[in-house]
Amino acid sequence: MSFHMIGCILIAFGIFAALGYILIAVRILSCYAKQADNDPEYLLVLGARYRENGPSKALRYRLDAAKAYMEAHPKVKAVLSGGQGDDEPCTEAEGMRKYLFDIPDERFVLEGKSRTTIENIRNSLKLTGNVPVAVVTNNFHMYRALKLARYGGYTDVSGIAADSSLFYFPYNMTREVLAVIKNNVILSNKERKNV
Repeated sequence: MSFHMIGCILIAFGIFAALGYILIAVRILSCYAKQADNDPEYLLVLGARYRENGPSKALRYRLDAAKAYMEAHPKVKAVLSGGQGDDEPCTEAEGMRKYLFDIPDERFVLEGKSRTTIENIRNSLKLTGNVPVAVVTNNFHMYRALKLARYGGYTDVSGIAADSSLFYFPYNMTREVLAVIKNNVILSNKERKNV
């Protein structure tokens, strides 16, 4: 095989990879401004890093979006979903509840075992049943979270896209594109047998 042929193959592969990245990125961007459009009974607030001094910036954005929605819709309840990482002082669910201290306890269900988005969804479904829900997560994570919520068993699901830091946009977008690809591979092979 000549160097010319190898070069052509590499260029073709690069073009294919770039087009794939762009197609997935467009899908992710299409969910950046999602707001609940299904009159949810529950919000599913997906956890993120919780530190000694409180929620990470990404988690604060999620919690502020959930709080605003709950204040505007006083009958809506929320599942605060997130387990405890090795470097976290408490479960993410407990930390989120501390942050949302001024909303009555009866409006919350805490799910403190999950460590991945699909676990957030499946564990929350066990607590809520298949009722109308809105997933609350950062805008860059919304496309994948909604896809996983439907895959995990929710049939009436919408999203509430919380902000994210523009500084981390390139990192978040690349991470999500790779996560979408990974989830598609896993869900098409291993996970389909378990659902």
